[in-house]
Amino acid sequence: MKPIMLKGHERSITKVIYNREGDILFSVSKDNKPTAWWSENGERIGTYNGHKGTVWDVDVTGDSKYLITGSADAQAKVFNVRYGEEILSINHQGPVRAVGWSEGYEFFFALSNPLKATAGSSSKLSIYQTPQELLDKSKTLREKREAILPVAEVPIPKTTCASWLPMNRGIILGCDDGWLRIFAPGNEQPVLEKQAHEGRINDLQFNREKTLLITSSTDHKARLFDVKTMKCMKTFRHMVPVNSAAIHPTFEHVMFGGGQDAMSVTTTDAREGGFETRFFHMIFEKEFGRVKGHFGPVNTLAFHPDGSGFSSGGEDGYVRVHKFTADYLTKQEKQDRKLEKANRLAEELVEKGLLEMS
Repeated sequence: MKPIMLKGHERSITKVIYNREGDILFSVSKDNKPTAWWSENGERIGTYNGHKGTVWDVDVTGDSKYLITGSADAQAKVFNVRYGEEILSINHQGPVRAVGWSEGYEFFFALSNPLKATAGSSSKLSIYQTPQELLDKSKTLREKREAILPVAEVPIPKTTCASWLPMNRGIILGCDDGWLRIFAPGNEQPVLEKQAHEGRINDLQFNREKTLLITSSTDHKARLFDVKTMKCMKTFRHMVPVNSAAIHPTFEHVMFGGGQDAMSVTTTDAREGGFETRFFHMIFEKEFGRVKGHFGPVNTLAFHPDGSGFSSGGEDGYVRVHKFTADYLTKQEKQDRKLEKANRLAEELVEKGLLEMS
């Protein structure tokens, strides 16, 4: 599996995402230039200029018209994807760590942490209504408009990542204390709190249907949750902190990556630092593959929407675009046959009264 290596950033990669069709890959990093690439050949489309600090998060609308970014310069910005022009800029109290469009794109959120942690300061979750000009599908807005005010603002614990729940039922936060918290519209208190990890939650991602959620943490674990019940279904363990994890869109596979802290990278052998991306079967919890390449921790991972490959971003400043080989697809077929055999055996044992189904 020989990847396409994308070198367009000067510093560590913080997030990579695909658009809905998977033809465009967006990357952001600790430099100040979000970048768009053609995912098929790795050609750079262009950059989105305007930020003055680390860009932590990025999200794109389903029609690939508008891009939202959150940065350490305490601003959330909306860009025109095609032309690269800044449409909207919103100031916050401190670094913006997470941003996201709602389903239907009628709302978006920005999550900011205070510059200094004091007794009277707290992180804030700000929800905004998307201006009507941006929702007009017949045209693409190119002119910058005035900043807008939030329709809701909620004080929250310090948080690193967040995402909208299915059907916009609320926003789920991955907090620094290892807890998952869900905030619903009209509530200043979380409607659900669950301790998912013993360390900071670095990333959370849904599967394609948004029925499963996978989290990654500094406690060296990635955990799979049922979105409806928020019950922990599986736990995947690593030797080093896990920075990102993702669920395959069509196969019952998960991948996760991480590595030792960035400050230890230069004194660590790549074989010992845990800098590879690891693949596990979602049900059997068995590891079946590893992909090496990054010299330093893997900071972010994303599967291609059709499952044909994945992209990773590392502390080394490279984005690596991978295409799966035929061997990967064959391995999945073998796993499916093994699972079917196990299911048939379980059904036979139930019929004979030797096994009780819970």
